Amino acid sequence: PYKSDLAFKILELVERHQLLAPEGLLVIEHLKSSALPENCGKLKAGSIRSYGQTSLSFYFLSQDD
Repeated sequence: PYKSDLAFKILELVERHQLLAPEGLLVIEHLKSSALPENCGKLKAGSIRSYGQTSLSFYFLSQDD
């Protein structure tokens, strides 16, 4: 449900519980007007693609310690 405020909560939960595989990619659909952070712990935004009022944010695990 991209029109809800779940996008940031999901991002935080995936990072906190280490749910993304080392080579994985997390894609979050959200409203373009609801910008997500560039970083969330070890999760880093790789790119953001916008289509009308919808955006897709792509996150990967940073290898930086």
